[in-house]
Amino acid sequence: MFGGPLPPTKFFHTAEVTLAGRRFRALRHGMAGQAGYEFIGDWADGAYVKEALRKAGEPLGIVHVGALAYTTASVESGWIPSPTPAIYTDPELDSYRRWLPLFGIEGQRPLHGSHFSANIEDYYVTPYELGYGRLVHLDHDFIGRDALVKAKDNARFTKVTLVFDNDDVRRVIGDGTDPGFVLSYGRHRIETTGGDLIGSTYHTASLHPYDAILALSLIDPGHTTAGTTVEVVWGDDPGTGESVDLPRIRASVQPTPYNEHARTAYRRN
Repeated sequence: MFGGPLPPTKFFHTAEVTLAGRRFRALRHGMAGQAGYEFIGDWADGAYVKEALRKAGEPLGIVHVGALAYTTASVESGWIPSPTPAIYTDPELDSYRRWLPLFGIEGQRPLHGSHFSANIEDYYVTPYELGYGRLVHLDHDFIGRDALVKAKDNARFTKVTLVFDNDDVRRVIGDGTDPGFVLSYGRHRIETTGGDLIGSTYHTASLHPYDAILALSLIDPGHTTAGTTVEVVWGDDPGTGESVDLPRIRASVQPTPYNEHARTAYRRN
C-alpha cells in the first residue's frame, strides 16, 4: 500500500507516514499478534485509508470481517481489556465515586457469568495477577505505591489461555452443530475436574485461525501447567445465592499469549 516498508518503529512507538498526500501516524503495537500498525489521523481521511488497505490486500486474500473482530485480537495476544475497576469499596474513594458519570466503564460495565459473589472485592485483581508486573517500577514515590508493594508477593492468580474442547463447545453452545461466533467478557467459573473452584474466565472468543474458542483466564498458580484439563461452567448465575446446574465445557490450559509470535517476539525491540 505504501510502496515499501514503513519506517522502523519500536514497540508502542509511532512514526509519521504519508499516503497519497495524506499524513497520519502509525502506532506499532501488534495487537493481532503480529508486527502490525494502528493508523491515527484526520477522520476525513479514514474512508480513503480503509479502502486503500482493502485494495492492497485483495491479491493476498484479505477479508472484510467487521468491527466485532477487533475485540477478539486481545485474546490471542494475552491482553485482558476489562478487569473490574477496584474503586467501589474504599472509603477514601467516596468522592471519586460520587464524581463518576453513570455512562462509563465504572458505572455500567456489567458483571455476568457463572462465577458469582455478593462481595465486589472478590472481583478485584492486581497488575501482577494480570501479568503486568513488568510495567511496575517501585523505585520512586507515587499514588498507590504502598498497595502495589503489598500486592507484589501476594498474587492469587496467574494468567493463562484456555482452549475449549470443540465437542463440548458444540454440545453446550452450538446445540450439536456449529457454535457460530462467540464473544464474551463473562466471568465463568473455572473448576478442576473434581469440582474445585480455581479461577474464572475474563475474555472468551472464537479464533478462526485455531478452529477453537479461547478464553483469557486467571487461575490458581498450582494449575497452570500446559495441558492441564479443567472445566468451564458455562452460563449465567442468577445472583440469588441458590445452587444452579449449568453445563460444563472441558478446556486445556495453555500459555498466554497463545499466539507464538506475541509470546516470543512481541516486545523484542
